[in-house]
Amino acid sequence: MTKTDLRLLWRHIRSQGGWLAIAILGALTSSLLTLITFDQLRQIVDMVLAGNSAHYISIAKILGLLVLAAVAVEYLLRYSSGRFAEGSTTAIRNHLITKIQGLPMEYLDGQHSGDIMSRLTNDVNLVRDFLANSFTRLFTIPLMAIFALAYMLWVSLPLTLLSVLLIPIMGLISGRISSAMAKNSSELQQQLGKVNEAARDSLGGILVTKAFNLENRQTAGFAAKVQASVKSNLQLAKRRSILSGLASIFNISPFIICLFYGGILVGRGDISAGQLIAFVDFLNYLANPMQQVPRLLGEIQIIRAALRRIGEILETESERTGGRDFAPGEEALLEIKDVSFGYGKKEILKGLSFEIRRGEQVALVGPSGGGKSSILKLIAGFYQPRQGEISMYGHSLAEWDLNALREDMAMVTQDTYLYPGTIVENIGWGKPGSPLEEIIAAAKLANAHDFIAALPQGYQSPVGELGTRLSGGQRQRIAIARAILSDADLLLLDEPTSALDSESELLVQQALDTFMAGKTSIVVAHRLSTIKNAHRVLVIDQGRVLESGSHEELLAEKGTYYTLYHTQLATEPRQNLQEVGA
Repeated sequence: MTKTDLRLLWRHIRSQGGWLAIAILGALTSSLLTLITFDQLRQIVDMVLAGNSAHYISIAKILGLLVLAAVAVEYLLRYSSGRFAEGSTTAIRNHLITKIQGLPMEYLDGQHSGDIMSRLTNDVNLVRDFLANSFTRLFTIPLMAIFALAYMLWVSLPLTLLSVLLIPIMGLISGRISSAMAKNSSELQQQLGKVNEAARDSLGGILVTKAFNLENRQTAGFAAKVQASVKSNLQLAKRRSILSGLASIFNISPFIICLFYGGILVGRGDISAGQLIAFVDFLNYLANPMQQVPRLLGEIQIIRAALRRIGEILETESERTGGRDFAPGEEALLEIKDVSFGYGKKEILKGLSFEIRRGEQVALVGPSGGGKSSILKLIAGFYQPRQGEISMYGHSLAEWDLNALREDMAMVTQDTYLYPGTIVENIGWGKPGSPLEEIIAAAKLANAHDFIAALPQGYQSPVGELGTRLSGGQRQRIAIARAILSDADLLLLDEPTSALDSESELLVQQALDTFMAGKTSIVVAHRLSTIKNAHRVLVIDQGRVLESGSHEELLAEKGTYYTLYHTQLATEPRQNLQEVGA
């Protein structure tokens, strides 16, 4: 492993150092007990051949105690190894989750959630299995090989040298093969990440898949990714098989040599029969760990690939921390000065400037791709402007503590996210710890109380994964209730009614009107009917404010807003047309 891999691993296993120490001590004790047992067997063989049975009973008692001790030590070894592995991987998972929650949106937008999930599951599980089953062998294999080799040298130097001749050759070949396994393992984990991505995409878009009869295409695409992962896995399995086969050959060869040459030494009286049998046992204790070395080297390469993928997330720079919480100002709540911003090489906003006064309701309209939603993301601190400055309460966002900044804001988007759980829990996330009375009051303001009360379990009704047990309008009103409960100073509304039918839109719009009364708000809208009550309308196009004024003022100018307005009227339902009025 590289220093980076070791640092990453040590950072998470050091808190479990006590269990690791017990596991290593247990492994060493277990091996030593086995060595002592072999020596006792040597004595028994020599006694049998010499016709001396006086000490049979005492040796049998010793062997019995050794077996009982070995059972107790083995239990302690397995238990402590399990506690060590689970504690360490829990620390890794918790660190990963905490890190992911604190990553900037720019990074998260560039990653597929399926790949991130693969790192949280597949890669971490590989680390857990390694820590549980193989990590202690890094310490015990060398030490026990030394103990066994020392005993073998005591029995016969020539026999030892001849028996272990093939071990260095095995190590050299194994090292070359295992180094190639690192690349195969990394490719396999990447392919598994893509399989997770495809599975998540298939489940997330199942309605579209069925509606457009895309089942065969989706199945074929998923099968192709699975096949790619199978191909990588087969390449890895091929090298594992080669290592395993070579290890078997090198493992049996020393015993053949030992028995052939050892028999000659016994016949010449250089060593006793008991010593030869003990030598074979100790050779097995030396050869078996050596047989494990190729597999261990292969596992280390696999773990390196997993740690590297985990480390890529942990080493990514998090959102900035620190800063201050500022008190609300008197007039200017938000100011944007000459802000430029883009994604990658594409520039979205170019020298954007405007100001929001306290209690003002401002609507952002304009063609798709003009940067309206990006403005809200910049105001919430999800992204940083490339140039220019955004100020809240007269203080640059760069001076703010991001958590404090977002506590002063409430956001409702068209893609409403509800957490798995109940309705009362989802509304309660707006202000954790709120009593039920406040939650119900927020639901009433959001036009959500009636439909909630009609449900069999009322506010305790589960919403289902992603809120699938509720309609789009119901989910949106739950989101508005959540925002109302937060009682934030600034409301950010990103096309909150664009995906709704006319009836749901009317209910949600009524809830929004109640919600926004007396509040400072910024509304992004494609449906111009949703911004009829705005104090000011900003027309955003090509990253700049082209027009600014009230609904009536902009219509009178007969500019971009006028064109957008009448284009919208051509497609809006008649009910909305009457509500807006020309």
